Amino acid sequence: MSTVQRILAAVDFSPHSQAIIDHACEIAKQADAELHVVHVESHAQPATNPDGSPSGEATRLSLERLAALVRPADELKLSTQKSILTGIPHRAIADYAKSNGIAQIVMGTHGRKGLSYLALGSVAQHVLRDAPCPVQVIRTPKRVSHPLDASVEFADVEGNFRPTADSSGATQLISRALKLRATDIHVDPIDETQSRVRFRIDGKLSEYCRLDREVADPLINQWKMLADMDITEPFMPKEGRVSFPRSLAEFRNTEARLTTALVADGESVAIRLLSRDDVFIPINELGLGDNAQRSVDEMLRRDEGIILVTGPTGSGKTTTVYSMLETISTSGVNIVSIEDPVEYSLPFVRQMAVDERRGINMTTGLRTMLRMDPDVIFLGEIRDVAAAEIAMRAASSGQYVFSTLHARDVASVFTALRDLGLPDRSLAANISGVVNQRLVRRLCIDCRQEVDATAEARALFNRHTLDAPDTLYEPSGCVKCRDSGYRGRIGVFEAVAFDDNIRAAVADAENEAELRQTLLEKGMTSLDKDVLNKVINGVTDLGEAIRVRWLA
Repeated sequence: MSTVQRILAAVDFSPHSQAIIDHACEIAKQADAELHVVHVESHAQPATNPDGSPSGEATRLSLERLAALVRPADELKLSTQKSILTGIPHRAIADYAKSNGIAQIVMGTHGRKGLSYLALGSVAQHVLRDAPCPVQVIRTPKRVSHPLDASVEFADVEGNFRPTADSSGATQLISRALKLRATDIHVDPIDETQSRVRFRIDGKLSEYCRLDREVADPLINQWKMLADMDITEPFMPKEGRVSFPRSLAEFRNTEARLTTALVADGESVAIRLLSRDDVFIPINELGLGDNAQRSVDEMLRRDEGIILVTGPTGSGKTTTVYSMLETISTSGVNIVSIEDPVEYSLPFVRQMAVDERRGINMTTGLRTMLRMDPDVIFLGEIRDVAAAEIAMRAASSGQYVFSTLHARDVASVFTALRDLGLPDRSLAANISGVVNQRLVRRLCIDCRQEVDATAEARALFNRHTLDAPDTLYEPSGCVKCRDSGYRGRIGVFEAVAFDDNIRAAVADAENEAELRQTLLEKGMTSLDKDVLNKVINGVTDLGEAIRVRWLA
């Protein structure tokens, strides 16, 4: 299949068709795309043959009118195709888009309202529901002095999302989630008539709006088409990546991972949004304390063994690993990975995705990667005995291995690995360092409020051998943080680079409590102490620190 992008402009020869074509030409030039220009002759129009199809003369005249709409200067710069379609307009446009691999549709709306809208409906509205790709609908004003004066209608960020004939739901909802700094979009059916849309912002999931099912279900199908999913099997859970047309500049640094599953009352969708600015964060901006930063720097200088980044789901492990890999990446280092799924495309890593349907799992993928002359290997996650054993073998042969693991803290990492059957001496010999982390919400610096520390708060700091502050900060709420009191998130870390004493403790099979004490004696800053330091410095508040459930 050709990789050339295709933009479709649909016109009805109204007085504003020239504005639609000019706008589509600008998009096509920016995206270096092929432009398809179409007009639909409905069966009810005059100048038709007895069977209802347009007569040859009618088609010729319509093609001439289409050709006249593309300005000569644009014709020279673009590859264009012009077609006269027949049938019901919205179906003809949607079918043409499907059969010709159209990446984006540009069309206009007359803005009908009231009885006229109820009687005639809207071609644009039907195309939005049926099209397999994003649709940019331009509301054409009564007078258009310049083609770019035509205003592209998108919903206001401050209002509720209500897809109409003037909005492209497939991309608009994602656009609005990004503007609100959301990392995830959830669309779930409530009943046969409504679906609920929720955004995860700064780690907290909250309802954003509700959609009629007649809007939500076609929206889901558009996302599935953008992710190249098979929509003919609605009962099978599916995963895919949403590919945004290059013409949509606001998404150029964004990747979206789509997961669908059939639940009670319909289909549920989760979209993980990944922005390059949120994925590639310098090591010194992740939130590492002084001790943790020194430990991580020491790990990255060793060039051998296994470095494990651990924590629960959604704690930012992948972002930390990507930041580490970017730190050590040079033209002289061959970095390979096997991930499930690939979170974000890394230009400095050869990335292989797990694909169970084709027999590629963590174990088989890692075996393949080991034959690609790697200097550094990233194993997306150690999930089972086979993956753990092959990772250990790679490290014991001199490879530099990074991986992630679900664990409560650094000491519990070894309990998890022992449960997988790995011997203590192998763990001691091959692990170079461990990072454990969580994410907490940052206080909005524009509205945080200073308050006196309570007696209970002071006692908490004293229990963790920290000097209790006289004042703390609490969330308030303002326009910049959308009245939440928080803006962004930061990592809370404990990290340790292994030395001979720690290796000896692991080899001697110290239990979890004993090993934790050994790590603290060697200078490791615990998770609770790190988060309390962030509370003292006004980065987060005590309520947010306690919410992550390790403080006592």
